[in-house]
Amino acid sequence: MGLFDKLKKASDKIFDGLSNDAANQITKKAESAKLPPDVIKQTERMELEAEKFRAFLKYGGLTPAQKEREKKEREERKLVLQKEKEKEKEKKLLLKEKEKEIYEKRKVEFIEKYGDEIGKKIAKKELFVGMTLEMLKDVKGKHSEKVENVTNGKTKVKLYYEKSKNRLGNIAYGFEVSLEDGFVVGWKDRKNKGTKEG
Repeated sequence: MGLFDKLKKASDKIFDGLSNDAANQITKKAESAKLPPDVIKQTERMELEAEKFRAFLKYGGLTPAQKEREKKEREERKLVLQKEKEKEKEKKLLLKEKEKEIYEKRKVEFIEKYGDEIGKKIAKKELFVGMTLEMLKDVKGKHSEKVENVTNGKTKVKLYYEKSKNRLGNIAYGFEVSLEDGFVVGWKDRKNKGTKEG
């Protein structure tokens, strides 16, 4: 049996057995067989590789210390994420409280101005058919564009809101409200295609 065959046999035993005993026995056999020092060194290297391979199989490629460090890092990341979620929750609560506060102020103001039912709707920024131009201003604010047509003694007005530029660089509007003789008769959400016609 040649040197190559002996090394191959030793290598096969190391990787097939995958145990310390098998690896130690190979080294002992190599030493007792009075093999040349370079063969013994090669055998020791193969033992070391086998040991690394066993660690890879046992610990998923990490040593116990590395696994522990990774676990600690995961826990720290989890804590950071948890703190961020809590901060986000607090922000949302503060925002809700602020919105509620603003709504309450608006409600008092608009109930005084328009009465209970309509005042509450306007405080919630609700549109409804039959509302006046003044009510519309209280809900939507100032319009960006106005187009007026008079036919058969009727004045039809379209008010446009949410001015922006489209992909081609042309002016576009996100919301349109239709009025006849000063009263809202319908509206159109030009972004989402939601409409309401009276």
